[in-house]
Amino acid sequence: MAIDDEEELALLEQLPTEVQDKLLVGYLYNNFLHTFTDFFRLSIENNSLFSVGTAEKRTLYYTWVDQNYRNFMT
Repeated sequence: MAIDDEEELALLEQLPTEVQDKLLVGYLYNNFLHTFTDFFRLSIENNSLFSVGTAEKRTLYYTWVDQNYRNFMT
């Protein structure tokens, strides 16, 4: 199942972003994304966070909030 009809795509784009995400991630592509979670977990280069006073390093990852990531995933 995919959104390949221009009318369906136009309807989807009229919905709020949060609703689009729930439809795409929670319903349409849920099984696929669950199976390939590690493959689509992309780190943001040169944007690692360092906790103050510790040597702990946390890596940031792209999410559906990032427009380029959303475009890539859809």
